[in-house]
Amino acid sequence: MSRNQIASSSKGKQPLVTERSFASSAAEGSFYYAASPPAWAQSQPTLYVRFDLYKYITECGLPAFNKAGVADLLALRDMKRAIAWPQFSELKRAPGVRVLQQIVSAGDPAVIAACVKKYMLQFKTSEQQPPVEGEEMPSLRLPCHGMTTFEDRDEAFFTGMRNEDDMVMLYKHYLLDSVTEAVRIMSRLPRHAPITDTLRLRITNRLCPAHHGKWDIFVLGKDAFNEVPMVVVFVPPWEFGSEDIDQFAAGQFFGPNDLATLDTKEHKASDIMWAVLHDICKGRGYKFVFTNYHRWVFGTFDEGWTRASVTEPYDANLVDLTGASIAAPYKGCNVIEILTYWFQVARGFQSD
Repeated sequence: MSRNQIASSSKGKQPLVTERSFASSAAEGSFYYAASPPAWAQSQPTLYVRFDLYKYITECGLPAFNKAGVADLLALRDMKRAIAWPQFSELKRAPGVRVLQQIVSAGDPAVIAACVKKYMLQFKTSEQQPPVEGEEMPSLRLPCHGMTTFEDRDEAFFTGMRNEDDMVMLYKHYLLDSVTEAVRIMSRLPRHAPITDTLRLRITNRLCPAHHGKWDIFVLGKDAFNEVPMVVVFVPPWEFGSEDIDQFAAGQFFGPNDLATLDTKEHKASDIMWAVLHDICKGRGYKFVFTNYHRWVFGTFDEGWTRASVTEPYDANLVDLTGASIAAPYKGCNVIEILTYWFQVARGFQSD
């Protein structure tokens, strides 16, 4: 971030120097993050990094990472099918218990993109919409060229992920917390207000437990209408291939046993995930997101949970530790834009 993007603030505000344990949300050299103010900062005017929130959301990407014992992340993006999943006896049900019968398209991607862009453009920097002050940036941890840099411990984390707990940290700390922070800024909510806590997505695997389950479940806190306004379900990319995602998002009907015994098809991972989403949402809420990190599907159930409408899969841009973007096919908006928009739809601030 260049010097002309750093401005002096009015008196009375605290310096933007905070303790950080992960990524610094400003370009190296544009501001100093430390446990306590360095000597030079104590004698300087308070500085605030200003940035364009619209630019950040539209240009950021998901951090590329390496995990011990699995293929390179880019190679996983091209993996068609994952290794066959085991039987999850905890998920089996009697025929008819799961009422989901049909998956349909949510509509033309161009129309969806237009709705997302119309919403996002409200936050583009202009004379009416000034840049966001850097006070807001510590929780924006997704990489974005020229706006975010990583510390050594971040680099060590991304290059040496070890286990499921590391994946949960990646989803929560870097990805979901960045989106919820962006929504908080858009909603002009104070960081520590009680209502702000309702924006947090919390891991809640107890909603659909299974021994050696492949998924992690994050839910938005309940509101006046739904116990689960939105759920985000992650499956690691080595457990769910590109054709598995295509099968999941395809228009289809379920027979009486498909979501009961979960063993009627050669490739059953997709049906298992539909069973999981049904069990999480039925009686609790309607909006959901499903992803294998590379590819994302956004959807909603009807009032009886008998039908689900889903988008086509959206491919995520990846950003490596050098800041280089590994671009994905573009459908008019990126994954973070539509995730932010879908977040607001689930909260009732936008119509779907």
